[in-house]
Amino acid sequence: MTIEVSPVDGTGERGEVAPGAFAATRRGAMTVIDQGVSSLTNFGLSVVVLRAVGPREFGAFTLMLATYMVALCLWRALGGDPQLVRHSGGTLEERRAASRAATGLALGIGLVGAALLLVMSALTGGVVGAALLYLAAVLPGLLLQDAWRYTFFADQVPARALLNDVVWAVLQVALTASVLLTGHGTMGTLVLAWGASATLAAGVGAWQARALPRLSQAWAWLQQHRDLGPRFAAETGIALVAWQGGFVVIGAVAGLSVLGHLNAARVLLGPFNLLALGMVGFAIPEGAAIWRRAPERLRRATATLGGGLAAMALLCTGILLLVPDRLGVEILGQTWEGARAVLPIVGLWVAAESAGQGPRMGLMVLGEAKSVLRARAITAPLILAGGPIGAAMGGARGAAIGLTLAHVLGARHWWQTFSSRHRARLQEAPA
Repeated sequence: MTIEVSPVDGTGERGEVAPGAFAATRRGAMTVIDQGVSSLTNFGLSVVVLRAVGPREFGAFTLMLATYMVALCLWRALGGDPQLVRHSGGTLEERRAASRAATGLALGIGLVGAALLLVMSALTGGVVGAALLYLAAVLPGLLLQDAWRYTFFADQVPARALLNDVVWAVLQVALTASVLLTGHGTMGTLVLAWGASATLAAGVGAWQARALPRLSQAWAWLQQHRDLGPRFAAETGIALVAWQGGFVVIGAVAGLSVLGHLNAARVLLGPFNLLALGMVGFAIPEGAAIWRRAPERLRRATATLGGGLAAMALLCTGILLLVPDRLGVEILGQTWEGARAVLPIVGLWVAAESAGQGPRMGLMVLGEAKSVLRARAITAPLILAGGPIGAAMGGARGAAIGLTLAHVLGARHWWQTFSSRHRARLQEAPA
C-alpha cells in the first residue's frame, strides 16, 4: 500500500481540508487502521513480556502499564481532546502553533510524570519499583508520540498518524528482536525497547509536522483551555471509576467466574472496540468541520455515528454467534461456554454503550465540557449499580442485562443533553 503524504500542512497549498464524501471516507479508514496499529504496539509488548518473564514480574508490568494508561488518559483529556475540538480548523499557522503548544504540554506531563515515578520507584522498591523506574525513563517519549498523532488527527491527515505508528511498530519489532536474540529479554529491556522506539517515532512526527514541541507554552495551553481540559479529565476519571468499580463489585457479589465470563465476551468484541475508538477519534474533527460549515447538520452526523456504531456492534455479535464451539474453545479455552452464553446480551450492552458515543462526540464538538461532565456524573452511577444488581439477581446474564439497561438509559440521557445544547447553540449563533 502506498501512503501519499501531501504538502507541509498535509491538506493542500492553502491549508484547507480536502472536501467531499470520498475524502472523509478515506480519512475515516486511515483513522481506524491507525488505531489498530497503535493498539498492536501495546498488545505486542504485553505478549512478549508475558512469554519472557514469570508471573511476579508480569504482575509488576501490568501495574506499570496501568500507570502509563492513566498518564495517557490525562494527556488526552488536557491536551489531545481540546486540540481536536478547538484546533481542527483555522489557518496552517494557527494549527501549527496549536500543535507546538499541545506537544509541549505532552512533553511537560511526561517529564512531571517521570519525576513522580522516580519518587514512587524509590518508595516502592522491589520488582514494582523497578517497573516504575523503567516507565519513568520512557514516559515523555511515549506521550510525545501520541501527541503528534493527535496533531495529525486535528489537521485531518490521519495518513500521517498511520505512517508514524507504522514507524513505531517497525522500530519496536527491530529493537525487541535485538534484545531477545542477544539473550537480554527482561521486563526492563523490553519496556525500554518499547519506549525508545516510541521516542524515535516522536522525532519522526516532529519532522512530519515541521514543528517542535514548545515546553514553555504548556502552561499557556492549560490556561487557554481551562474550560475544556479539567472537565474532560474529570469526566474520564469518573468513567474509569464507574467501569472498574462496577466490575470489582460484580466480582465480589457474584464471584470471579461470573466476572471472567463477562470479560471473555468483551474480549471477543475487541476488534469492534478498536473500530469504535478509531471512529470516535475521526468523528471529533469531522464534526467540528460540520459545525463550522453547516451547524444544523451536526445533529444528523451525531445520530449517524451513534446509530452506526450500535449497528456494527450488533453485526459483530451476530457474526461471533456463528462461530463453531470447537473454534471458540480453541480461542478462549474453558471460558468459551460461559462467554458464549452471555454474548448476545453483552452485544446489546456494547451496542447501547456505543449509541451514547454519538451525542457525547456532539457535545465535545460544541465545546460543552460542562455538559459532558454533568452527563457522565449522572450516567456513571447507573453503570456502577446496574451490573452488581443484575449479578446479584441472575449471575453473569443478570449482570449483562443490568449493564445493558444502564447504558440504554445512559444513551438516552446523552442524547437528550446533546439535543438541548445543540438547539440552544443554534439559537445563540448569528444567522
